[in-house]
Amino acid sequence: MIESSTPTDKQKRTQEIVAEFCGELTDARDFVYTCFNVAMTWDHIEDEEEIDTEMAAKVFRDIMTTWPMNKFYMRYGMILSVVCANAISSWDSANRSESPKIKALDIFSEISCAVCFLIHGMEGVDKWMPEFRKLINLICIEDDATDGGKL
Repeated sequence: MIESSTPTDKQKRTQEIVAEFCGELTDARDFVYTCFNVAMTWDHIEDEEEIDTEMAAKVFRDIMTTWPMNKFYMRYGMILSVVCANAISSWDSANRSESPKIKALDIFSEISCAVCFLIHGMEGVDKWMPEFRKLINLICIEDDATDGGKL
């Protein structure tokens, strides 16, 4: 479960979609949720917002101990690292105003899409990602209204 904030209905639906395409592959789901928690915690740091120290400690423990032992990550770590690097680059570019703000949210859509593809191939991407990407776009619009355009 994503824990760094009280999720909106749209955020809850993105979590449901991840759970749907991961199915019984709990390590895949946990990897995606950890990525989401890391991104949301980092977002609070970038925006100089209050940080939940319990959440920051959980994220730190997950990165240092849980993630390296995650069977899905152990199997696909090299591929997932490339996807994560691309998502971080998009976030950094959006922070420098070289890209639209939505690019910062690639960390959610691209990691989810990659995991979905690794589990189901393009059939899964075609099934789940259109709704997921639409939700991420709507979340971006809502976030703009809430924080005045900060990433």
